[in-house]
Amino acid sequence: MNSHELLLEVRRLKGIKEKNEKAIPAADLQGKYKKSYDKLCEELKQRQCELRTAYVNATRLLAETMAESVYKNTEVENTWLLEVQRNLYKGTGADPLVKELFQAFWDFGEEKL
Repeated sequence: MNSHELLLEVRRLKGIKEKNEKAIPAADLQGKYKKSYDKLCEELKQRQCELRTAYVNATRLLAETMAESVYKNTEVENTWLLEVQRNLYKGTGADPLVKELFQAFWDFGEEKL
């Protein structure tokens, strides 16, 4: 699952959990529905951890690239950055977060007069 799919899944699971907590008394969630509620909570926790990892990995890739970019010759910087972005995007299974972060970095480096 890419970061966007994980984000949507976390939101979906949180919505189910919140809906259950509003509609079902806490005693029933810890009694009658304990097994399914605990399973939902565990799945949510797992997906949240996966999403957090995806966020950290994507920002780490960007930070490393940004740090390295300051040493690149201006004549090759754009070509280098585009190549790095393509390789990392492919290497992450085409994660849209990586694409968006790198696009923001690219836009940041463009001259705006």
